[in-house]
Amino acid sequence: MLAAVFPAIFSLAVVVPHAPARGLAPQAVVEAQLTALQRGDVRCCFSFASPNNRRATGPWTKFERMVKQTPAYAPLVGCTSFEILSVLSVSPRKWRCRVRVRPAGSSSAPFAVADPFVDYSWELSQQGEQAATFSIGQALRHRKYEYRGVIVGYDLECTQSEEWMQMMNVEGLTRGRMQPFYNVLVDERDRPGAQMSYVAEENIVPDSPVSERLQHPAAAELLLSLDKETGTYTVRDELAAQYHAESVAGCWLVDGVIPDRPAVE
Repeated sequence: MLAAVFPAIFSLAVVVPHAPARGLAPQAVVEAQLTALQRGDVRCCFSFASPNNRRATGPWTKFERMVKQTPAYAPLVGCTSFEILSVLSVSPRKWRCRVRVRPAGSSSAPFAVADPFVDYSWELSQQGEQAATFSIGQALRHRKYEYRGVIVGYDLECTQSEEWMQMMNVEGLTRGRMQPFYNVLVDERDRPGAQMSYVAEENIVPDSPVSERLQHPAAAELLLSLDKETGTYTVRDELAAQYHAESVAGCWLVDGVIPDRPAVE
C-alpha cells in the first residue's frame, strides 16, 4: 500500500547521512543519494548502493562515469532540486520511491527546450540482519566436504531460487537460509573443473596457516598476495569495491534507479 506522499522539495540545507546505517528508513536513503548527487558527490551516492548494485555498476569510478555520461542519469548530477513524490511498500523488505528532479539549467518557461522535470523510480531492499563473519580473501575448508577454497563474495542471506534451496536442503541447515552465504573458489586439487560453490556460513572453517596458494583458474585474476600465517589473501580493488567496508546488516540500500517519463506540468 502507499505509505506516504511527500510534497516538500528538498535542497542542500537538508541534513542527511553520508553512509548507510541500520536505522535509516528507505526515504532517508533516497534523500541521502539525491543530496549527494545534487552536490556532485557521486562517490557518496555509491556508498548507498546494495551489494548486487555495486557488483553490476562498480567500482565507484565506473559508477561515476555511468551516471555523468548517460543521458538518462546525467540530470541527477547537480540538479537544482528534487521532490520525493511517494514511497510504496512493495513487500516487507522491498520499497519503491518515486522522485521528481529539476535538472540544472532546466526551465519551466513557455517554449523551453529542456524538460523542466525528470521522474525516476528508486528501488530499495533491506539487507539481511546477520553480518558476515568472514571477509573476501579468507581461505577455508568446507566443514562437511573438507575441500579447500577461498571466499570471493557473499550475500547476507541465501539469494538462490526456491528450487535451488529445496534441492540443497537449505532449510535443513541449523541456521537455515537467513544466514550469510559465500561464493567460494574451490581448489582444483580437491575438486577439479574450475568449480565455484555457494556455502552457508555454518559450513565454513577458516584455514590457517596455509602452505601454498589456491589452485583455480580465476585465482590469478582475483587474488593477489597471500598471508600464509592467517590464511588471507589481498584481493584486487575491483573485487573489494563490490562490498562495503563496514557492515550493512539490516540497512536499507538501493538496488537500482529506473528513469521514468519526463514529468508534464
